[in-house]
Amino acid sequence: MKLREGDCKMKIIKEEVKEKALDYEKANIFKRFVAFIIDCIMASIIAGIIAGIIVVLILNKILTSYSFPFLIAGAYMLLRDGFSPQNRSIGKRVFNLKPIIVETGGNCDFKTSAKRNWPFAIGLFLNTIAIYHYSLFESKWKFADSLGYLWIILIIIEVVLIVTDKKGRTFGDKMAGTQVIELKKLKKKVKNEKKGKT
Repeated sequence: MKLREGDCKMKIIKEEVKEKALDYEKANIFKRFVAFIIDCIMASIIAGIIAGIIVVLILNKILTSYSFPFLIAGAYMLLRDGFSPQNRSIGKRVFNLKPIIVETGGNCDFKTSAKRNWPFAIGLFLNTIAIYHYSLFESKWKFADSLGYLWIILIIIEVVLIVTDKKGRTFGDKMAGTQVIELKKLKKKVKNEKKGKT
């Protein structure tokens, strides 16, 4: 019986911690969108460099597929918030934004990054499959076009959630238990709370 009471107390404490952790301010929407564009540009630059290398390899008949740049770009978009030391993407660094785990305030790792970013990365992986299929069989894969439309719908849902959700949490954020915050606002809030206590 004591164990059950202890479990109940622990559950209440966890709920209180979760409620407090969720009390982060919503990050600026404009900053988030521009940060995302910067990340897309970075993914394109990485893909472009890889594409140049692949073209050379294809001309030398070492490779036969152009699909790998999309795979690399997709991997960057998927894991971009897991790279140390700052555990946030290049775009977020520019605007001092950071995705955090809401229950603990901790950093994203690669697993958490993949959970929150998969709706943005999946289209690049679908392109990889479609182009690889085309290069192998020299025929269009009609199913890939349908999946491409599905990706657009996912992106629209994520964008709508960034704008309309109280905390700006996307579907990916809710899956990963994360929220994008502005570090300046968080530091200011912490300072104000400390002043209030004193």
